[in-house]
Amino acid sequence: MGSFSDVYARDLECPVCGHRDDYYVQFKFGACQCERFEVGDTIETEHLLYGERGHHLVVVSAVGDACSGCGGPYHLDNMGPDWFEVYIEDDVITLVTWNNGRFDLSRSGSFVVLDDYPPGREPTAQGARSVAAKNNPSG
Repeated sequence: MGSFSDVYARDLECPVCGHRDDYYVQFKFGACQCERFEVGDTIETEHLLYGERGHHLVVVSAVGDACSGCGGPYHLDNMGPDWFEVYIEDDVITLVTWNNGRFDLSRSGSFVVLDDYPPGREPTAQGARSVAAKNNPSG
């Protein structure tokens, strides 16, 4: 049995130095059977090990690598520069970004239920298309 899943964040830009790179980011939400996801993929919640079903939008704590350009971006009191946020809308991964301390996600496996994306955090184009397709399968 796995204990986490990971998402491949392509071309993620550091908000401090602007360096762009790809990162594997581990998170705990869903079945956590060591699945590998990309932004736009749907998380299976039928056999939920971490998290809760039925929320429209959640942000989940995640861990990966610090920026390969500057070693940042954020050094918070309770988290290093390798902590991320994974946004999941209607069970679809829509955004991966570094954790800037906006939410208390200091414990591995923690998540926060949201009403909407916070300012400056919008779903990627692929994430938004995947949510729209899931919610309107007839096209």
